[in-house]
Amino acid sequence: MEDTPGIDGAFMLPPDGAAKVVITVQVEDLGATVEKAKAEGGAVAMAMAMAMAMAMAKIPVPTVGWVAYVTDPQGTVMGLMQPDENVTG
Repeated sequence: MEDTPGIDGAFMLPPDGAAKVVITVQVEDLGATVEKAKAEGGAVAMAMAMAMAMAMAKIPVPTVGWVAYVTDPQGTVMGLMQPDENVTG
């Protein structure tokens, strides 16, 4: 819905072919949230091919915002989205 706040979803084929669900939540400060996850034992998950190729911790989603993926200490992947309609590809 274009006139309601929030993030949209997407379907992607996982690199290893295994079925997965990745929950993505909206955050105010992507960098600070990623750093907090790392401080608590998590890590940046370079799950998307573009991110791996560009060695980026955050991925631009044009006109939507920035997304990053982190893992918790058990390896569960979680998406983080910081809205920013000014992001370009």
